[in-house]
Amino acid sequence: MRATDPSQAKLAFLIPMLGAGGAERVTIDIARGLRPHVRAIDIVTNESVGEFVENVGPDITLQSVDSYHIGKVIWRLRAFFDREKPDIVFAQGTRMSVQSALAWLLGRHRPHIIWCLHNPYSTKHDLYSPPIAAIVTRAVAWLAKIPTRIIGVSEGVCRSFVDFCGKEFSVKTSVLHNPIPPYVGIDIDRSEVVRPARLIAVGRLERQKNFALLIDAIDLVRQQEDVRLSVYGQGPLRDSLQQQIDVLGLQDIVTLEGYASDIRDRMAQSDMFVLSSSWEGLPTVLIEAMTTGIPVVSTDCRHGPFEILEGGKWGRLVAEAVPSALAQAIVDVLRSGGPDPRPRAADFAPSNVIDRYRDLIRDVLAESGKSALIDKASGSCPAC
Repeated sequence: MRATDPSQAKLAFLIPMLGAGGAERVTIDIARGLRPHVRAIDIVTNESVGEFVENVGPDITLQSVDSYHIGKVIWRLRAFFDREKPDIVFAQGTRMSVQSALAWLLGRHRPHIIWCLHNPYSTKHDLYSPPIAAIVTRAVAWLAKIPTRIIGVSEGVCRSFVDFCGKEFSVKTSVLHNPIPPYVGIDIDRSEVVRPARLIAVGRLERQKNFALLIDAIDLVRQQEDVRLSVYGQGPLRDSLQQQIDVLGLQDIVTLEGYASDIRDRMAQSDMFVLSSSWEGLPTVLIEAMTTGIPVVSTDCRHGPFEILEGGKWGRLVAEAVPSALAQAIVDVLRSGGPDPRPRAADFAPSNVIDRYRDLIRDVLAESGKSALIDKASGSCPAC
């Protein structure tokens, strides 16, 4: 029997790991924000490693399936469902969402599943050749009948999923933004930018974040302005990015700093934050930078930056993948300044977001009958 009273509900959050990423930080913040309002919370990972493991807190149980092998993950999630009997499961990202649905099909205990999408589905679709992409999308669309709700971190993420997987999912797909706490720390006088100007970028060193574009842009910026760029993050492209820095002769201008636990203090001490991503859902680091009051420049990539900056009202948006456009925006903002983005960042305050999560939990628990369009006895889909 599932709980119907939110205060008696047990929640589980599924996420691959707790490394230094936006989705990982947000998952912990949501779990901690909900903990006083429910009976228990588990966070289940593929492996219990990462910089944010220590942030989980003693009143939240951290468990691991100790594998990334899809078959083992599904079977162990099934065992977790049967053993721990969560009432609601929040599956973070497309991969974990699909695995949670398959575990639901195999298990005896069937909780409400909520898929939490952090990136546009189109970015997954584009990884495959057209025939394979069509098969994968059909499979995802069939499994998407299982979750009680599907939430996306931005309107663009929701729209992308519905466009690819089917308009019928629009009735159970909704936007729920990530919570970003206000910044309380260093207060800097920004009336004048002292040269060299200090630029900061943050993110995993991978293709999505497109730091190669930013480095090319800085190579153009240095012809007009005296700047220094610090890039914070770890990832598989570190060596190739360092090679790019060396080839362009930017060793004294661009530094790959690695991970920093006090990243918002470092943002506050900088003169500008730059986001160079090729795609995003709702980039946490952009909102975090905005909470410190520094001007921001971002690529107008799919989909989050446009929504966060409200079309450019709170920071500069530039054409994606055009180094000269990004460089010119950086120079313009250094010389003319930018709007204080803190009023917009306040819209993402945790109290607002946690209240919406509590409403979601209350609504889901109030629903009776089947939590999906899949027939539980046969595993068949009545709508297919």
